[in-house]
Order: sequence, then C-alpha cells, then structure tokens
Amino acid sequence: MRNYKLVISLLSLILFLGSCKVKESAGAYRPAEDTKKLQEVVVKPKTETQKTVQAVAELPDRIRTESFKVIEGEDATGVKTYNVVIGSFKNRANAQGLQSLMKADYSPIIVINEQGMFRVILISYNDYVAAKQKIAQIKSQFDDAWVLVQKQ
Repeated sequence: MRNYKLVISLLSLILFLGSCKVKESAGAYRPAEDTKKLQEVVVKPKTETQKTVQAVAELPDRIRTESFKVIEGEDATGVKTYNVVIGSFKNRANAQGLQSLMKADYSPIIVINEQGMFRVILISYNDYVAAKQKIAQIKSQFDDAWVLVQKQ
C-alpha cells in the first residue's frame, strides 16, 4: 500500500510539473520580436540606388567565356571585356532582326562564336558590376540576358 501511495504521489508531481508553462524567450534560433522588426527596417532599401544595388545582388551570375569574333560590317571597337548578350541565334537574319529593333536606343553588335551561334551584344563594359546592373535594368524586357567574356 505504501508503494501505491508513492507511485500516485510521483505521478501527481509529474503531471503538475508537466502542466506548468514557462514563458518562451528568444533562444539562439529564434530572434526576439524587436530584433525581427529592426532587421526588416534595416534591410528595406530607401533610395533608387539602394534598390538597384539590391536587385543586382539578387541576380544570379550568368557569365560565359567563349571565343567569338565580330561579324563583317560591325564595329569591333564597341566590344569590351563584359558584353551583355540579349539574344543567340543559329540564323544570322534573326540576330540582325533583333539588332535593328534595339538600334533606336543602343548600338548593338553581332558576334559569332566557334560553334556558329550569332550573339547579339546590347552593350559592353570594362566592369562586370556595370554589366550586371544593365541586366537588372533590362530584366523585364530580356529575362535571359547574360554576360559574354572573350576567351583568351
């Protein structure tokens, strides 16, 4: 009978302690609410420049290195290190069609790689970040734009 009372007392104690609730606090894996709000405020860009920088940082790096040459009749001086490609075609006429559509705002150049693909370069830069910024600006029009670098 004595063991029976002891078992019941232990079970009662376990149930009592198990029902007590400790107020949750911010642990190592869950930031406090105030910290969350502060992070949200700090992360949000306030200026157009900050928005552009954030958009550029979020873009995946789409860069390809290959050998290419400027096709006859194009100005090779416009080609720099980092070239923003907006279209690739097997057919030269298709590349020329895209080129003529963009001539109003840019001076696009057509190059051909070793596999015979015609690449339409919208604009070239000496700086990769500048090329990536341009891709961020034209993303709505050319979602699959990428950077082409001449293979040495």
